[in-house]
Amino acid sequence: VGGLGHLLGDPILAGRLLSLSAVLVIGGTVAAAIRALGGDRGGAGVGAAVFVATISRFCASYVGMNEPQLLAHAVMSIGFVGFLRANAKNQSCLFPILLMAFAGFLKHNIISMPVTALLWLGFHRPREGAKCAVVSGAAVAAGFGLCFALYGHDFFVNLFSSRQYSWARSLS
Repeated sequence: VGGLGHLLGDPILAGRLLSLSAVLVIGGTVAAAIRALGGDRGGAGVGAAVFVATISRFCASYVGMNEPQLLAHAVMSIGFVGFLRANAKNQSCLFPILLMAFAGFLKHNIISMPVTALLWLGFHRPREGAKCAVVSGAAVAAGFGLCFALYGHDFFVNLFSSRQYSWARSLS
């Protein structure tokens, strides 16, 4: 965001453009995931269109917001599609798993895709799953170490600060 903001002269605009772009990237990865899982081109197009329409209608406050959530989801979904493709070819899934781990440093609350990928590997390709779990775990630990070195104790205070959740708001 900072680099693009420097080029554009406005970091808020840069964050908003990245968020809008991320919606389209996620839509593309929805289509790619559908194709990787055996769907046809039409189904992939419908899936992507439904995603973009749904998030634009029901999560409009996130679309175009200068906030890293959608950017992190875009990076995470690129990694997940990479995982699907590598796994289908019985290739190493390490790079896609590491990309998903990196996405967790953009926004820390999106863990379902890497957990799903690691669990799937653990059940279906145990050696690959163990390799990916160990290396990605080490990468995450190294990332936490780097964040501690750069930001100190406050990094973890902010990361693990309590958040308010409401069932009433969830249901509304």
